Amino acid sequence: MSEHDRDDREVRACEDLGLTTIQEFLKRDFKDFEVPEDAEFHLSPANSEYESCFARVQLDSYEDLQALGFVPVGLAEDDVRRAIEADDDEIFKLANKMIRQSVQGCSCSTKDAQMPVSQASPVRAVYSRIRKKHNPALAKVLSGHSGARLSWDDPVATITRKWVELLPLHRVIVVAIIGNITIGQNATMIVSGVSRSLLAHSIWIHSTGRLTHTGSYLKIWANSIRRLPEFVTAAELDEARKIAPIWQPK
Repeated sequence: MSEHDRDDREVRACEDLGLTTIQEFLKRDFKDFEVPEDAEFHLSPANSEYESCFARVQLDSYEDLQALGFVPVGLAEDDVRRAIEADDDEIFKLANKMIRQSVQGCSCSTKDAQMPVSQASPVRAVYSRIRKKHNPALAKVLSGHSGARLSWDDPVATITRKWVELLPLHRVIVVAIIGNITIGQNATMIVSGVSRSLLAHSIWIHSTGRLTHTGSYLKIWANSIRRLPEFVTAAELDEARKIAPIWQPK
């Protein structure tokens, strides 16, 4: 089967998934997965055996984002939104300043009517270009919450802002939930590209194993993700099962 045909099957399978709340989804039973040595396993909703691992959920609230790990748990929504607004204001002022400096330094006499359409709103163009990765206030809030310093252009801040700004759209996404994952020597586990979130118990990957995703973005949230030189033992799995998943509702 070609990659295109596989993607089409997965999209059609997602359409058959029932829409459920995130709270109900997190209460589902989850199964462990083991990918043996030299094997390749594709976790997909198109496979009826694993269809129950997937669901379509609608993002309606800030708490929904936290439940799936898109926004850190315990971080106040007001703090995040104030930081985003502060960054918006800072970038707007910076864009205006850059345009003024550009105009002052230009000796050309090109008329507005001759300007390309892309330059019709120069402030907006400059703002949009800079704003993508410029999140100093939000990075500071996230740093204070996690205790780890994030730079103004850290991807964590960019992704957090993206999900918060998508909330008004009430976006429906596909999520997956499973138990412990063990990926053996030279083995590969491929997560369907339709999924935007993978919740797992614990993940062990042999030093020669791989965990991949066929889409553009996947949030993985697990108690731990570890590289192992040897395959995980049954005793280690049993100990891991005793620890509740970090994402499981209390």
